[in-house]
Amino acid sequence: MFKLTKENIDFLKNVLIGFSLAFISQTKLRLGKIGIGEIIIFFFLLNYLFKQLFFNLKYKAVVFKKFSILKILIYSLLILFPLTLISFVMNKPGSELIDLFAIIFSFYFIYYLSISKLDLEIISKSFVYLFLTILTIRYIFFNSSSFEDLRFVAGALNPNQISLYVCCSLTLIVIYFKKSFSSFLIFIAYSYFGIITLSDAFYLYLFVLTFLFFLNQLYKFKFHIFILILFPFSIAFVNYINLFSEFFHLLNNIWSNADEGDERISLYINGINAWLDTPFSFFFGHGAGYFSGVDDKMKLMETHNTFIDALTIGGIFGIYFFYYYNIKSIVTFIKRRNLHLFITASSLIIFTMFHNIIRHPIYWFCVLVLYTISTENNNKKICAE
Repeated sequence: MFKLTKENIDFLKNVLIGFSLAFISQTKLRLGKIGIGEIIIFFFLLNYLFKQLFFNLKYKAVVFKKFSILKILIYSLLILFPLTLISFVMNKPGSELIDLFAIIFSFYFIYYLSISKLDLEIISKSFVYLFLTILTIRYIFFNSSSFEDLRFVAGALNPNQISLYVCCSLTLIVIYFKKSFSSFLIFIAYSYFGIITLSDAFYLYLFVLTFLFFLNQLYKFKFHIFILILFPFSIAFVNYINLFSEFFHLLNNIWSNADEGDERISLYINGINAWLDTPFSFFFGHGAGYFSGVDDKMKLMETHNTFIDALTIGGIFGIYFFYYYNIKSIVTFIKRRNLHLFITASSLIIFTMFHNIIRHPIYWFCVLVLYTISTENNNKKICAE
């Protein structure tokens, strides 16, 4: 018989947060801009804040326990919030309050997870299983909702959002799932769902992830075995150079289709121009919103590149906070010679170069997971090792 012990309640909290993260992907089911996933997580955040403010006499000590995570929340409240508010009041084109709230929501969410006693592994596994269930149900019963009858959207308004969630799922699988046939099947299933979103960002992410893992596995072989494998591949490369030319021609066609007549390059350039608009925007950005465009800057479009979008939002000062945890984790994994986690974290950053994911809680959850592992003193053994 199931009893509501403290351990069971904590377990249910973890599962519920994993469920909420999965359901945030279902943007077509939202009431306006807010869905059931955001509401549940907001309740957790509000409840925790209320208890700390009114019932915890050592509140200050608790708050600054995880200052490394807290500082990004402080930045969003003390700098990004007033900057966005000023831009919005002054009717600066592209300024968006809803994006500001989404960013603050994400930052407070990861801070809450870092300071609470919730289990990131249970949350991760709950999310992976529940989101895979959502994708499967959407694919079997509601596949007609595809984007322009071609791209798999699985209940989202944009297939790139689903590709982001798939990337984060694969990241969490590599980190927390044991090496088994069932884990392999889950990885394959997620890869398939990511592929049918037709997201060029996902294609690159999956290619980098699998290719680097393949090289890492080859590196583990003894030298003579490596030579035996390398030799026939070298012969094949010489004999079938035309095949490789066709392959690179195919990659060029994929980029051309994704770029849609140099549109993406134009978005990049105009996004950089928006960042360099004034000396102030160079250092602090314009606040939350979309400040690029196809024909010119400030045309209410994002660049589809997190790094450039982060520069337009927060400038040089903001980019430090947006990428600090990623870079810190990668440097730590290099020092520890943990190639699996280095590859996983690097692949996720590469995905950010083709899609703006600053406002998505699931991305920041993965960043928190990687950063938490990188800061653990006991160098906890996980599946990726």
